[in-house]
Amino acid sequence: MIKKITKVKGGKVAMGELKYVLNKTVERKEAFDQYEFNLQKAKEVNKYHQIFEQYNETELHKLECMADYLGLKNIIVKDESTRFNLNAFKILGASYAIGRKLMNKIEEDMNNVTLDMLTAENTSKKIGEIILSATTDGNHGKGVAWTGKQLGYQSKIYMPVGTTENRKNAIVEYTDEVTITDMNYDDTVRYTTKLSKENNWEIIQDTAWEGYTDIPVWIMQGYLTVAYEIHNQIGKNKPTHIFLQAGVGAFAAVISDFFKQLFEDVKIIIVEPDNANCFYQSAKNGKKTDIPGVLTTIMAGLACGEPNPIGWEILKDCGDCFISVPDYISANGMRMYANPLG
Repeated sequence: MIKKITKVKGGKVAMGELKYVLNKTVERKEAFDQYEFNLQKAKEVNKYHQIFEQYNETELHKLECMADYLGLKNIIVKDESTRFNLNAFKILGASYAIGRKLMNKIEEDMNNVTLDMLTAENTSKKIGEIILSATTDGNHGKGVAWTGKQLGYQSKIYMPVGTTENRKNAIVEYTDEVTITDMNYDDTVRYTTKLSKENNWEIIQDTAWEGYTDIPVWIMQGYLTVAYEIHNQIGKNKPTHIFLQAGVGAFAAVISDFFKQLFEDVKIIIVEPDNANCFYQSAKNGKKTDIPGVLTTIMAGLACGEPNPIGWEILKDCGDCFISVPDYISANGMRMYANPLG
């Protein structure tokens, strides 16, 4: 647990503050092995993703000139913009969780799964009609809808207030059942859950709550493909610091746990937008802290106010630093990555 934290420090800059909390008592608990965010599971998950013809390993780019400018040995960026041609890593979690769900229904071992098995006529007859449902800021819902279309299942996707038409239209390509609500992300999750229970839809949600943990854990395990690829790409090179974005914290928790098992002294830094910094606030308060209301940020996929409970349980022990940043820092980061030095 976070037993001691530093005072919140603000680096005064022209357009706002960067705030951070340091965790002085980082310790990865062995109990987290129950989620299997480890190298063996990562190999199994990666094998599953390879059943889709759209799979290929995404690049690990080196920003050598920026590293030299900052006096660092290297800066490397895992670029998920080409993942399954969907411009997001979220497809990995959604597709794996749906695959696990379907294989459970036909009582088959996940290690034996093939695309033909999942799409076979006798499989769909055995399973019956299924409608997949999810709440999303964009990418998770696109992953659910894409997987549903690949495997022959309908999906219904709900999005929070403030969602742009571009983000909605990116999902409509895979299902026309996309609704933008007048609620924030977390209230939309509750609304989708209520509708799903009333209509007997299969909820494929990337955050957990009491009585709903299996699918969120499977989604998190799906993200292990990113960790597995990085592990292979860096070879014998050992990372010193890993920066991870946090929405509900599922992705950040998986990557943190995976690399803390391999490199105990690697520093994990969690970064969030100021207007949706539930992990920063949780670290600051020493307990899971929710942020209510409409959360407006250009980091749309991170506009989440309630930490995934599983994610928080891991990150409170694996996270070395929690940073809250204004939107302009993200905008600068995009410019720097789009037009790298040199």
